[in-house]
Amino acid sequence: MKDPVVTVLITVFNGEHYLGKAIESVLSQTFSDFEVLVVNDGSIDSTSKILNSYKDERIRVISNKENTGPARSSNIGLRMAKGRYIARMDADDISLPERLEKQVRFLDSHEKIKLIGSAWYAIDENGLEQSVVMPPQGRHAVHFMCHGTIMAKRECIEAIGFYNEIFRYSLDYDFLLRFQEAYEIGILDEPLYKLRIHSQSISYVKRMEQELYAILAIRMAEKRKNSNAGIFGRLDPDQSSMLLNDTLNASWLKKRKMLSRLYCIWSEAAMSSDRNRAALWYTLQACGLNPFNRSVYALLVYLTAKTIRGRFIALFYGHFSWIRQIYWNSRAFHIDENWGASQNDYDILKDVITTFKPDRILDVGCGTGRLFPLFDSLNVKEVVGQEVSAKALRIANKRYTLKNIKTINTSLLDLDLPSKFFDLAVSNRVLQHVPKVEIDLYVKKLAELSKYIYINEMCESDAVEEFYYMFQHDYEKLFEKNGFFVLKKGMIDKQTWHLFALKNVKGLS
Repeated sequence: MKDPVVTVLITVFNGEHYLGKAIESVLSQTFSDFEVLVVNDGSIDSTSKILNSYKDERIRVISNKENTGPARSSNIGLRMAKGRYIARMDADDISLPERLEKQVRFLDSHEKIKLIGSAWYAIDENGLEQSVVMPPQGRHAVHFMCHGTIMAKRECIEAIGFYNEIFRYSLDYDFLLRFQEAYEIGILDEPLYKLRIHSQSISYVKRMEQELYAILAIRMAEKRKNSNAGIFGRLDPDQSSMLLNDTLNASWLKKRKMLSRLYCIWSEAAMSSDRNRAALWYTLQACGLNPFNRSVYALLVYLTAKTIRGRFIALFYGHFSWIRQIYWNSRAFHIDENWGASQNDYDILKDVITTFKPDRILDVGCGTGRLFPLFDSLNVKEVVGQEVSAKALRIANKRYTLKNIKTINTSLLDLDLPSKFFDLAVSNRVLQHVPKVEIDLYVKKLAELSKYIYINEMCESDAVEEFYYMFQHDYEKLFEKNGFFVLKKGMIDKQTWHLFALKNVKGLS
């Protein structure tokens, strides 16, 4: 029997209240090639009875005779896992049905990314959604990633040495910091997980201990960096024990100083994703713990400057169209700089829309929201944004009023709309992420839905380091098979763009 693609690893101690729902959420996944590996860490409630009630062959249970803690239990499970990918999950949480499918698809198609997390919903004891959390992209992601959302390549977890068993709490924070030192990590903006916050959760009951161990994780990361330990380096046991004792047994004053510094780190990470309220909260907490921390005042100055700028823009935004135009152009350029695009792309699309005057536009893919200001300024009658980036949509909602713009999370292949429903379909740096085995289906679907199709992708001859993965599709041949020809094409920096038109179609209004 072949090994599964994914091992979903769950460690549980006395988890009778929510364990069943957690397992059911995994068994209900749209992706089926997985195993559920549950490490029962010496539970004394009815956890064992619940686990024994499942007869599904995909479920394997390892039972510890006594409670050993989450780090050691996790390592026991990792050494027994068979999957190429390891997906973590907590015993009181819920994985949404498409979680495994979307994370496997992402890791399969992005060679450089070795670990992927996602946004998540915070839910209460009854499963009611309280909020959605969007971790920042980039190097700050590790500070806000939810452990239960991650999926990583097993060989990479083995290479960094599994979990560090000196961590009683915040083992995931240390693990993610070490993983990031060796590999690239990513975040899916779509919420794929529900994190349950309840009175018995560790984050609720052991918050102070968690934060002290988080400080330990930061201090160990700095020690590794200063000691040039290498990308897979681990501190020796003596160094680890010394830092552990120095952190947990520090004086009251030293603990306050360390916590203040930790909150400053989290404040900076929150600001990187425009979570300014959270950043302010962390900064004020840091100030209360240590008013002499100079970083606090630097953060307050920066936050104040951001807030004043935002209010100034909001004040004039609705009254002076030329200020609005300058703003969205600069904001679009800022986003594109981070995402590898070019301001010229907006000029080309503006010409296309002005020339053909489409009434209905389909905007496809994870970067969709970046173009909403353009469509809004050109008064397009109806826009459907598919699989919209949460970050881009958040910016769009804050900066202007959405007019005739609908957003959907349905997969492009699942869109059930009439043939040629759209006048124009726009795909900006989306098709390059589609695996070669699926590209025919995506092109066919676009061809079914629209009369004109604009795509902007990486050059087939160039590999750019900023992009995670390159697929070398022959777009002209793919669209020609579906009855389209190249109306116009060109090049922007290292991207190629094509405007395809349906053969014999009459021009739009």
